[in-house]
Amino acid sequence: MNAGFNPLSGIRGTLFDLNAQFAAGSAQAITFTFQGVTVTYNATSQQIYCNGVTNPLPPINGVVQLEIIVDRDTIEIFGNNGQLYMPLPASNSSGNSLISLSCTGGVATFNSLTVNKLKSIWTGSSQ
Repeated sequence: MNAGFNPLSGIRGTLFDLNAQFAAGSAQAITFTFQGVTVTYNATSQQIYCNGVTNPLPPINGVVQLEIIVDRDTIEIFGNNGQLYMPLPASNSSGNSLISLSCTGGVATFNSLTVNKLKSIWTGSSQ
């Protein structure tokens, strides 16, 4: 994935389950943005950052695996099949329903990228 390209452009919503597997390559950072909340993987330091919290997440065989679940008030980040779990508060006070993916400082290679919109489990709910 090259800088300036957003493969998630046009996807809107508030509830998501994103799964990604990527090799950072020459990229310095890979950033996922959900409703104004950013989840950034710093390839140089091999760390993941969101809402002021940073945790180590070294690649396994050169690949980072992420699952990011976005709910109305929380964001949960799972890394490398359970080696990392980051539950964090998140709010969409901006009303922004766009999501994006960006890469800075070089090129990253995505082996897979899947985004599923989630729906409420409550019957009769609008989402």
